[in-house]
Amino acid sequence: MYKIIPLLLAVFIISGCNKNDEVLFEMAYEREFTIPAGLNTLETHYFYLDNISIGDYLSANNVSPSDLRAINPGTARMSTIFSGIGDYRFIQDVSVEIFTDDETQSKEIFWLPVVQNNVREDLDIFATLVDAKQFFEHTKFNIFVKLRLKAVPQQTIETRFRFSFFAK
Repeated sequence: MYKIIPLLLAVFIISGCNKNDEVLFEMAYEREFTIPAGLNTLETHYFYLDNISIGDYLSANNVSPSDLRAINPGTARMSTIFSGIGDYRFIQDVSVEIFTDDETQSKEIFWLPVVQNNVREDLDIFATLVDAKQFFEHTKFNIFVKLRLKAVPQQTIETRFRFSFFAK
């Protein structure tokens, strides 16, 4: 009896593997925003990146949103544009949300719950497991980067935000 349990467990594991989880293509984006000096630590600060187009990726791959099974967040990184000018040690946590027209109907696509004190000019942000396909049914989407601060930024930081999605 006890010898059959590992066999059944192996069958369940093997049958649970899904070969249809292939990434068809990656949609990479780059936007810039400015984090001004002197922001307070009591408020949450929002940086809106609007009218991000998806048409080029869909036409280049000859697909429509309905042809895709899922669109998942890929990678995300905040970087200072000018090397040696500023760092992100003043940030407590980061959340990035996607929306189309109504920002109250947004979903979190990237997050970083704790920013380490040794972070410098690059900040890698984790992808969530959300399927964001519903936001790609329009020709454009919007995101906002939400920052909570643990210290006041001492200088203005020009930030480049690179992020991607995986179309499946």
